[in-house]
Amino acid sequence: MQPLLLFTTLLLSAAAAWLTIRALVVHPTPGEPQSADDRGETSFLFQGSRLVDASGAADGLLETAEKQETDLLTLIRALKPRFPDLDRMLDLSTDLGHPTGDPSGDDPEHPVDAATEAPEIRKIFHARTPEDAGRIEFLQWGGFTRLTLSQPEVRKDADWECAFLREEVAGLRQLLNTAPFPIWRQTSAGAVTWANTAYLDTAANQADVAPEEARGWPPVKIFTDLSLDQGTPESRACRLPLQLIGQKEETWFDCRSFAVGRESLHYAVDASAAVSAQRTLEQFVQTLTKTFAHLPIGLAVFDRSRRLALFNPALTDLTGLPVDFLSLRPTLDAVFDRLRESRLLPEPRNFAEWRRRITQAEAESTRGAYEETWTLPSGRSFRLTGRPHPDNAIAFLLEDISTEVSLTRHFRAELEISQAVLDTMEDAIAVFSEGGRLAFTNRAFARLWFGSDDCALSEFTIFETSRMWRNRCHPTPAWGDLREFAAAPRDRAEWEADVRMLDGRALRTTVAPLPGNATLVRFRAADTAVPFTSVRLQAHQG
Repeated sequence: MQPLLLFTTLLLSAAAAWLTIRALVVHPTPGEPQSADDRGETSFLFQGSRLVDASGAADGLLETAEKQETDLLTLIRALKPRFPDLDRMLDLSTDLGHPTGDPSGDDPEHPVDAATEAPEIRKIFHARTPEDAGRIEFLQWGGFTRLTLSQPEVRKDADWECAFLREEVAGLRQLLNTAPFPIWRQTSAGAVTWANTAYLDTAANQADVAPEEARGWPPVKIFTDLSLDQGTPESRACRLPLQLIGQKEETWFDCRSFAVGRESLHYAVDASAAVSAQRTLEQFVQTLTKTFAHLPIGLAVFDRSRRLALFNPALTDLTGLPVDFLSLRPTLDAVFDRLRESRLLPEPRNFAEWRRRITQAEAESTRGAYEETWTLPSGRSFRLTGRPHPDNAIAFLLEDISTEVSLTRHFRAELEISQAVLDTMEDAIAVFSEGGRLAFTNRAFARLWFGSDDCALSEFTIFETSRMWRNRCHPTPAWGDLREFAAAPRDRAEWEADVRMLDGRALRTTVAPLPGNATLVRFRAADTAVPFTSVRLQAHQG
């Protein structure tokens, strides 16, 4: 037993000695100097811009700071909210961070380090507010830089970390509360666990929420249909309405949701203007669709990539192109190829020429100057018009003008017959329109007054023609009476007058009204010994 008792006594004595030494180390006596941590100092040692050593509190500060390109830049950005002049006084474009001035106003001292023969640079940076007694001591020598963060009041490592975290949290809280749109966080069950000021204001403006409930906690859920259950994609977007106080119509919000652990984070942006514009656009498109559906003119709109974007029923009626083909949004070339295969395009002499015309139609349509008439072998006629549209689109209008072309041809044939009848008459005939312009003449008129078989009708009016007659005839008041007769709007009756040309030929002039306030002037030879009109007699004499 004695050896065991002796061993136990020695073990207890050693333990007591170890506890005494530890107490002396951890709790120094008042006469002993305090360490840097006990004085409230946090040191950082950099070689260039790389951190090579730091105190315990420094490690915690750098772990919570946002990472930058270099360790030195990370530290400066973390300290900037408290020491705003720090990055301005340091030239961050170099690895060593040379200072550019002294924020304290004291002239810096530049002692020379004998070991490195390089100037030692020392700077002092004070905190932003006078109430904050903290400061940063900047010391640079050789290739090393040391930053010492000092605080008169002794703080532990956790105090430094909490101070910077509190500043960051305060900044984030201010950022979120000043956001002009609702932001909130909620559980999978729909309970709101956090919300910004805009969310609370929106909740207070809801028509079906009492004011005391809107400002209470937890906040009311303004979007009851919005949830993000566990297992859904990372984010989801939707558009939801709210009925707010003083608003006749619902206010729409674009909501974006993100999964954050077991909860979800939501953002809501006012989309009422976008919804209103979309409704207006839809109504406009419906109106255009109804209008286009009743148009007898075929419409085809091609977008900037020259694919069919819009067409109306008349296009299928005129061309016979199937709806399923047009619904596939074919290209412009494909549509023209299909029309050519259906023999709804004029058959060109060669394919290259036809392709060149299609390219020309596209180019001229972008300038708003394309129009062409297609005459098909079947006898039908189409008018194709190309017009530019916004965003480099093109609209083609296809119109069936077969009836119009037929009427034009028939009218032209009647005019040719009427002209042929007038040309067979021996009397010289001239017809003036209501405006006094020369509209019709016959061959006898052209030979009598111009010495040829025709004359340019568009160049003469009643005034110019009567002046020519006056210059080629002896004086007579008939020409003035003719002008007054042609200008009279009503109460006009047929009358005659005898005139004599300067070459001696006598003419019986007859002036008669025509429908549409037109005027007929007829010249007949009064002296049969001087014939002037009869082409038929001249042919017999020949």
